[in-house]
Amino acid sequence: MDTREQIAAFRYSLIAPIVSRQTPFSPGEIRATLKEIAARNYTVPESSRTEVSIRSLERYVAEYREHGWEGLKPKKKTTSGAKAIPRSVLEMAIELRKARPERSVEQIKYILETSNAVPEGSVASSTLARHLRELGLSRKELLKEPTGRKRFEAPDAHILWQADFQHTLYLPDPSDPKKRRKAILFAILDDYNGISLNTEIP
Repeated sequence: MDTREQIAAFRYSLIAPIVSRQTPFSPGEIRATLKEIAARNYTVPESSRTEVSIRSLERYVAEYREHGWEGLKPKKKTTSGAKAIPRSVLEMAIELRKARPERSVEQIKYILETSNAVPEGSVASSTLARHLRELGLSRKELLKEPTGRKRFEAPDAHILWQADFQHTLYLPDPSDPKKRRKAILFAILDDYNGISLNTEIP
């Protein structure tokens, strides 16, 4: 079975409870069934994703009812290289990467597909990664520290101390075991050498 057939078979397995049913659905039953299917995790062919959105499921149902089995197969790619990604889509990918530089190419691709900006499987991860890399928008470039800048550090010991308090757990009261008292964690850190003082105040 080739890849497109495998994907079609997977998509059919998701929507089978809806498209193969012979009895009518009651109001709201289809939506509830879609939510139940979307709530599960799957091994998706040719993808690192483990979830399928309700919007995708609705599209699979519509495609199957209109085109049958062929409608469940991913569309064949007719372009390659730089032409495979329209400029408007690339601009969306650029904004997604700038907004969250730690996003992977797969995550950006997933957002584009689930928002219906591009058909599922129409954009190659390698092509999208190359575009972003050529624009200086790779994760490595965006997340590295700017040249000539250092993280702040006090110039010497005892110049800057940082302190914080945190409520922790309740402990038995030494003077009355039937009662409990809240323990408070108190920490002081020397910014220069990392020396810390930690204690708990009952």
